[in-house]
Amino acid sequence: MAIALIVGLLAISTFKPHQEQEPIKLGITLWAGNSHAFLAQELGIFKKNGVDVQLIYSEDNPVTQTLYENQKVDGFFGTITDAIYYDSTSHPSKIVYIVDYSNTADVIVGNIKSLDEMKGKTIGVEKINSFSHIFVLAALEKYGLTEDDVFFKSVNAHQVANALIDGTIDVGHTWEPTTTDALNHGYNIVFSAGKIPGIITDALIIDENVVEKRPDDVKNIVKSLVEAQEYRDLHREKALEIMSRAQNVTISNLENGFVGIQTMDLAGNYNTFYNSTEIKESFEFISNFYLKRGQISEIPKFDEIMEGRFIKELANGK
Repeated sequence: MAIALIVGLLAISTFKPHQEQEPIKLGITLWAGNSHAFLAQELGIFKKNGVDVQLIYSEDNPVTQTLYENQKVDGFFGTITDAIYYDSTSHPSKIVYIVDYSNTADVIVGNIKSLDEMKGKTIGVEKINSFSHIFVLAALEKYGLTEDDVFFKSVNAHQVANALIDGTIDVGHTWEPTTTDALNHGYNIVFSAGKIPGIITDALIIDENVVEKRPDDVKNIVKSLVEAQEYRDLHREKALEIMSRAQNVTISNLENGFVGIQTMDLAGNYNTFYNSTEIKESFEFISNFYLKRGQISEIPKFDEIMEGRFIKELANGK
């Protein structure tokens, strides 16, 4: 009896209750294409699929990027440019889901009519060496201009209209709702991303350690985003109401944000990960840009950053 009691007490003392995992924190900014993540949260789709997700919202990309750099979030909605940069400089990162391609949604607006008028003028970009900077340099290249021909100033995309008005910059890279604001003040769209297909591809980027340690959760996040995208397209009016409220913008402004972007469903994601030459060309262009500038020491491997296995499993019904 005494032995049994001792064994029982030892069993109780060594028993460890189930430890609930921390929610996966994802940074998200004001961009129409990724706003269906708020549907996954508000409609309980993440919860239905058994994953605890906390969306950390900020209007400006640099804020979200800083959170990721400092490991305050596990992942964020960014671009393939961001993934290449962070994977090569701060911590290994994976793209697990493609949000959209920007065609005419990302624009350069200003007080000129064409970029060939830009010599000696100032351009606003989100950050030096960011996707915004690369986009603008690629645009200038089409007009025979280089980085040495212009001046750059760091201006958050949603501050571009104000910076134009006060004369801080001559043109700037931005998107909705700031594009409409700039146009309403008499400025012109002088270039759009559609002229360089694939240069701005928006995606969900997650820290490699999280992908390795919590693959089921990451898969369920991807699954939830696919389902939320389907809900958005089937129930447009209700979806716009939820997404606009979550980002504190008007429905009209949010609708404008969808103009000029090609959103990705499950089939589109699969094609991008496994069949698209455009995404590989953009990946190579961006990687070479960083290599030439000394930001990275070697060209990263496409298949090591583009983690398509979750999309592939979902496409195969797993």
